[in-house]
Amino acid sequence: MEHVVDTAQIFMNQSFATPLTLLTFLSEQAAKLGVATDTASVLASLLKREEEGSTALMEGVAIPHAYTDAVVHPAIFVVRIPEGMSAWSTLDGTPVDTVVALFIPGGAAPEESRTLLSPIAVELLDADFRARLKAAETPMEVARVVASCL
Repeated sequence: MEHVVDTAQIFMNQSFATPLTLLTFLSEQAAKLGVATDTASVLASLLKREEEGSTALMEGVAIPHAYTDAVVHPAIFVVRIPEGMSAWSTLDGTPVDTVVALFIPGGAAPEESRTLLSPIAVELLDADFRARLKAAETPMEVARVVASCL
């Protein structure tokens, strides 16, 4: 689980003009932090997934994910957006305030990577987990909440 969730992958108090700028930011950070080798491939994967259906679920939570060979190891990034600063809405019309992005290698063991990262997707359906995630005030607290379900 090394590198899956790290405080360097937690971005607090961020705002973005559009969902595309957010996904571009995530792609750039994945490359900058060594999670991925190619920004364009990661962005293309994130956008392809969004075309299949929005990953902005309910109650302010979005879970975009990239599955590509450009990702070198599984990782989870979290972006927190201040109230009133989101240009992205969930299916229930709530502005996105918490983004949990999953980066999954497209290589030889995709099932292993999915198995490692799928618990966070399941936990995001739980109201108590979402509340704890949204209440976390520092990158360390956010990382602990996310790591608690892996």
